[in-house]
Amino acid sequence: MRRAKNTPYTPQDDAIIDEMLQQGASVDDIAARLGRSREGLMNRLRVAKHPLYHPRTPSPEVAAEMTRLYPATRTADIAARFGYSPATVRRIAKAAGAVKSPAFITKCNAERLKGQHAAAKAKGETFGRQYQKGRDPHADFSPERKAEAARKRGESLKALFQAERRRAKFGLPQRTRLNISSQTSRKCAYRWWLRHVGYLEDATDHNVYYYTADSMRIPASERTAAKYHIKFKPLTPDCRVKEFRATNRRAERV
Repeated sequence: MRRAKNTPYTPQDDAIIDEMLQQGASVDDIAARLGRSREGLMNRLRVAKHPLYHPRTPSPEVAAEMTRLYPATRTADIAARFGYSPATVRRIAKAAGAVKSPAFITKCNAERLKGQHAAAKAKGETFGRQYQKGRDPHADFSPERKAEAARKRGESLKALFQAERRRAKFGLPQRTRLNISSQTSRKCAYRWWLRHVGYLEDATDHNVYYYTADSMRIPASERTAAKYHIKFKPLTPDCRVKEFRATNRRAERV
C-alpha cells in the first residue's frame, strides 16, 4: 500500500535504499518496496546525491536517434519508444540544438483544433464561431450565461478602476488610459463650476483659484469650496492659469 503524500523518509527507509542499491535493484523495485512513487524516490536520491545512484544516460547512438526524430515526432512517443522520460528527450534535443519543425507544429495545431471541434460538437456547443468577424460572440449564450458574463465584466472593470484609483491616490503612475481622478466626483464638478462662473484655475495646482478686479466673487461658493481645500487668491502678472473650455460640461479629472 502506498504511503500518504509527503511522508518524510525515516532512517529505516534510508537503510533499505542503501541495501537494495548495493544489490543492484532498480529504482522501480525500491519504490515498490517502500510504497512510494518512482518520481519521489528519484528526487530523494538526486537531492541527497547518493553515491550508489547513477541516473540512466542514453548512449551516443540512442541520443543521436532521439535528436533525429525530435523535429517531426512527438516527445512523448520518443520517450516511450526508448524508455526514457520526456524531460530527458527534451534535454538531449536542446543540447544538440534540435527544435520542432514548423510543419510539425502546424500539424499538431490542426489536430488539436480538430479534437476541440469534435469535443464541442459532442457537447452540443459551437466551438470557434465566437471568433467570426461581425458576429456577436454572445449570440449563442443562454440568458443565464449572458447575465453571468455581464456580471463578471462588471466586476473586472470595477476592480480595474479601484486599482487605478489606489495608484492615483498614492501618487503612482497609471497603468491604463482610464480617466482616473484622485478626487471625488463632487469636487471635480465643483472645480468645473468655479471656472464656469469666472474663476481662474492655477496651471500647476488645481486647489488654487484666482480672481481679478473685474470678477464677480461669490462668497457662498468660496465658503463651499473651502470644504474641498480650495483656496482663492488675487491674480498677479506672474500667475499661470489653465485654459478653460466653456463648451466642456464635464469636469476635468486631474
